[in-house]
Amino acid sequence: NGPEPLRYTNLSPGTYRFLMQARNGDGQWSSQATSAAITISQPFYKQIWFVILLLTLIAYIFYALYRYIAQRQYFSKLEAEIVYRTSELTASEQKYRVLVETMNEGIAVIDQNGKYIFVNYRFSEMIGYSTEELLGMKTEIIEFDRKWTDEHLSQIESSERILNNKNGKEFHVIISPRPLLNAAGDYQGCFGVFTDITQRKKVEQSLQESNER
Repeated sequence: NGPEPLRYTNLSPGTYRFLMQARNGDGQWSSQATSAAITISQPFYKQIWFVILLLTLIAYIFYALYRYIAQRQYFSKLEAEIVYRTSELTASEQKYRVLVETMNEGIAVIDQNGKYIFVNYRFSEMIGYSTEELLGMKTEIIEFDRKWTDEHLSQIESSERILNNKNGKEFHVIISPRPLLNAAGDYQGCFGVFTDITQRKKVEQSLQESNER
């Protein structure tokens, strides 16, 4: 029938000696037994280096999981804070825009090349051009030197001017100008507040004419 395999299970790691003795067909045993040394190594998953590696890997997984959760919480809070701040800024911007657009004075902002970059509704109404027509248009209504000192800034005063609107009609304004400077003090443009005093000038002229009669 052929040799049958021998199986030994659940042997602890270590060195074993396997003794073999043969028997012939007449039932006689060999006088000497043959031996063989067998070494059973400890499984890798029971060795100290594997245990240390496994513990290190588990610790790293927990640490990575902790960092991931912490970062998710941080970015969630940050995102919520950004949304809140953005909504606050948007609301604030809308309030200031409504204030600027509904005030009785005209406001114009001019860049360093002398072109309009912002005007409110009242200024457009004064000058007779639409906002779309004014933006990018070059103007000399307000002009400043390119070099500034604190002394120069303190000497800026409002002044009365006679301007012409789109149709050539004159109107009187008080212009309160201010340069726009960067952190280095370089000229970046200017803005002005325009107060229409045409009606006041007409009243003053009428009174003057009445007194001269």
